Amino acid sequence: MEKYKIVFDNGKPYTKEVLGEEELEKSLKDFFEENKEDDFGFNAIVYNDKDEDISESQFISEMIGEIIGE
Repeated sequence: MEKYKIVFDNGKPYTKEVLGEEELEKSLKDFFEENKEDDFGFNAIVYNDKDEDISESQFISEMIGEIIGE
């Protein structure tokens, strides 16, 4: 199971590590729901277990698109 690190930024950045795609999607969705009324938008950077930024990958873009309803 792949490990991911997410850096959330809602004005006060914090980091969360998750295991697997389901937990990743749930964490991103929770962050969106908690901050959708704020002016910060959906600001999350996702790293894979090799510490590579995969935020702009098709996999993450599609996941975020589903979450925000695009």
